Amino acid sequence: MNKKVAAVIVTYNRLALLKECVQALETQERLPDAIIVINNGSTDGTDQWLDSQKNILAFHQENSGGAGGFHRGMREAYDLGFDWIWVMDDDGYPHAEALQKLLELPVTGPCILNSLVLSKDDSSKLAFSLKYNDRHVNSAQELMGVPVINGDINPFNGTLIAREIFTQIGFPKKEMFIWGDETEFCTRVAKNGFPLITVTSSIFYHPKAKEETDKDWKFDVIWRKYYGMRNQSLILKNTKNSFYKLYYTKYMAYEFLNILKYQKSLKLTKFLVASEAYMDAILNDFSKRPANIKAISRLGKK
Repeated sequence: MNKKVAAVIVTYNRLALLKECVQALETQERLPDAIIVINNGSTDGTDQWLDSQKNILAFHQENSGGAGGFHRGMREAYDLGFDWIWVMDDDGYPHAEALQKLLELPVTGPCILNSLVLSKDDSSKLAFSLKYNDRHVNSAQELMGVPVINGDINPFNGTLIAREIFTQIGFPKKEMFIWGDETEFCTRVAKNGFPLITVTSSIFYHPKAKEETDKDWKFDVIWRKYYGMRNQSLILKNTKNSFYKLYYTKYMAYEFLNILKYQKSLKLTKFLVASEAYMDAILNDFSKRPANIKAISRLGKK
């Protein structure tokens, strides 16, 4: 596959991790043809370091969340004419053979090829589960001898996207800010008939997902929960069509019940955050930044 590849990283205040990721890109057996970094308003010296690197095409912008960062990075790479766009967050990094293994897979048309995402701390485990043979797999051992997984990927973690996909369906929705933008994008990809394939010989390392199901949310993640709950409406819109508001209301009813049942601290605030997320989704208001979430700002905090 003799195509030009741009690697795209989105970063925010994680300079040490960004350097680790860039170094991994610079030591690939098959080097990317360009490294593009979107700096989401970092305040830790990231901008100065990026501007000192001759091999990095850096774009500095105000913090627009992961969604805004990936939207910008993929659009910049697309406008520069790259055939494939290889996207990743700044807290992960690819194995030296990762890109080569992705490009070696024979493909017959536009698709998304994803690395197998392993835990940084324990490479015998997946950083995120994958669905294979109608069950969720969490161990790398369970995938021994399985060359590819069709239909499920861990998006935006060593994710190679064909140019033609952007031409047909556009880019991630920057208004989602964080949480769910990669899922929403992939639902559009699948809806338009493009294959999503995990290539198990291509490895990407990432911190293991932090499970928070049924646990008392800490204050510093409540604002993230707002985006997760609000953005679910767009994901359902892609899969449930005209009935998505009904399915979304059912989803949110479950979230409200979980807050009442499991949350111990700031229960009223969390209930109000969920209510605000629900109403904003129903009213199609995706304009809020973290400081503008009323249920949180009423506490005098961000």
